[in-house]
Amino acid sequence: MAYTRFFIPLESEATGYDFKGRTPAGRCIIENRDGMGKISVWAQDMKTETRYGIYLIFPAEGRFVGVHMGNLNPDEKGKAEMRKDFELSAERFVLDELTAVAIVVDVSGSVISPLCGYRNKAVSWRGSFHVWTAKAEPEITPEIIHEPTPEVVPEPIPEPEPMPEPEPMPEPEIIPEPMPEPMPEPEFMPEPEPAPEPEPESIPEPPPAPPPAPRARKPKGAKPVRRQIASCPEQTEIALALETMFSTKEHIQPFDSDDDGTKWIRLTLSDPVPLPQNRPLLLEEPFVRAAYANHGHLILGLNESEYIIGVPGEYSPELRTQAKRLGFTKFKSNAHETPKRGDQGHWLMHIANSPETL
Repeated sequence: MAYTRFFIPLESEATGYDFKGRTPAGRCIIENRDGMGKISVWAQDMKTETRYGIYLIFPAEGRFVGVHMGNLNPDEKGKAEMRKDFELSAERFVLDELTAVAIVVDVSGSVISPLCGYRNKAVSWRGSFHVWTAKAEPEITPEIIHEPTPEVVPEPIPEPEPMPEPEPMPEPEIIPEPMPEPMPEPEFMPEPEPAPEPEPESIPEPPPAPPPAPRARKPKGAKPVRRQIASCPEQTEIALALETMFSTKEHIQPFDSDDDGTKWIRLTLSDPVPLPQNRPLLLEEPFVRAAYANHGHLILGLNESEYIIGVPGEYSPELRTQAKRLGFTKFKSNAHETPKRGDQGHWLMHIANSPETL
């Protein structure tokens, strides 16, 4: 069973297609299993009310050919998504020869591509680009053979026998209607007098409430309880779910050292991950989905004051801009204290959401 998989970041290459001043960005994942392919594209901060075409670009006889895979239609927030299964003939295009993935606005004149990603290195493909069109096979018109129609000789129709005359119907017997019997007049019974209603009993007045007890003051120097459960039902449910995860999930050590004593566990997208109130759909973002598709997990950390969500990935200044926009303000790696391009590590988001603060 042959299987290949490409993960290609999409970066902005044309101006004028941003969303409210934010630069477009995206991701593309292409999978190939025994000749059957699957493409998944996510994009954000795209100019709305514009139709974008998705093209796979291959080299062909000194030119570049674009195979149209579908369209992107951004919503009112500038986000768009497309998934599609496809099949590329081995005689025409091979995924191992894929050069780039481009989001194209216009192919009639000069090619405009707001987003483009390259499999290996950037190439100049726009000057010799044309859209691939499948050649239609000639239709085969079947030969129609007209056979002679045999002569049909009608059979003689026999004459119908004469119908006998119907016998006359007897006249109906007239039966007199019965006289109605007189109905007896109803006897009227006197209505019973209503019983007198009992007088309501007097309700005793409640005793006076006791004076409130004086509030106990917290002694100075006392340390806060680290595993305090919140009084709010919703927050209590989150706190109990987190306590259960840290007691049942596998503990890992993604970093060589944690000076603040942070404990880490491995997560999946189906786990009840605590999210910030201003980003309830954080796990649906293309940035997080692409990282999970590449590495198959997320991480969750807990220390004395906060929970930390971690997304695995590779550091680059371009990805740092997208991660910071979502709230992942730090990249931690075992390679260097100050991250460098190509370092493998985790993008971290700190959430003041520990059992003590819930």
